Amino acid sequence: MGLIFWSDSFLRCYSRQRDNSIWLFVVRVCAPSGLSTSTEHTFCLAFGSSKLNHDGVIEHYMKEVLKLMKGKVRYYGKEGVTRKVNTCFGLYCYIADTPERRAILQS
Repeated sequence: MGLIFWSDSFLRCYSRQRDNSIWLFVVRVCAPSGLSTSTEHTFCLAFGSSKLNHDGVIEHYMKEVLKLMKGKVRYYGKEGVTRKVNTCFGLYCYIADTPERRAILQS
């Protein structure tokens, strides 16, 4: 299964752009076609003031992705057949606009 991360800043109030913008960090879990048990796959992981530094938040979640990529053995019991399968997630992409990307890449 794949993970798509994205982050962006949004305005809460147009009249005070500089003081009222917030930052969101979101993940979408993309299950293989036909293997999803839910249609709800988008989760907000973090949010806060867009003026604050978010490097620590992004670093934390990228470390968690590395753990998920190693996988974990779980039991699979569909249709009465019980077996162990390795389940893991992979990072498909991290989507960010130009200001976000510059901050992430420190350029």
